[in-house]
Amino acid sequence: MPSYRASVDVTAPPQDVQPLVADVTRHAEWADDPLEVEPLGDGRFRTSAVSRGRTIEADVHLVDATPSQVVLEVEDATGRWRHTFTIAPTATGSRVGREISGDLSPAQALLYWLVLLPIKKPSNQRSLERLARIAEGQ
Repeated sequence: MPSYRASVDVTAPPQDVQPLVADVTRHAEWADDPLEVEPLGDGRFRTSAVSRGRTIEADVHLVDATPSQVVLEVEDATGRWRHTFTIAPTATGSRVGREISGDLSPAQALLYWLVLLPIKKPSNQRSLERLARIAEGQ
């Protein structure tokens, strides 16, 4: 199962960061790619993102949201993905981690290694950095 991780330190406390992650409709505020989010009810959403000129639509399900963790299951043309966010207190605020792991077909796995990983891993880091700036009120 392919996966990648990123993390960022935030000078805001976990209780200020967690709502930005748990409320999927707010992901458009800090996503690296332009993102539209449509709530469907029962923790389900339909998203549309534009990445490198290509629109990618996804079905998103909020699986778990606690003060220290938010888990999303996402299905799009590139595969089935699990996004696990961890939010931990630090001496100066919070550390937010994000692990994205995929359940992919052989063709999707090839696409992942050749295209998605080099593009999406840095994008994931930029998203977390934007999340940090918003949580810090910048």
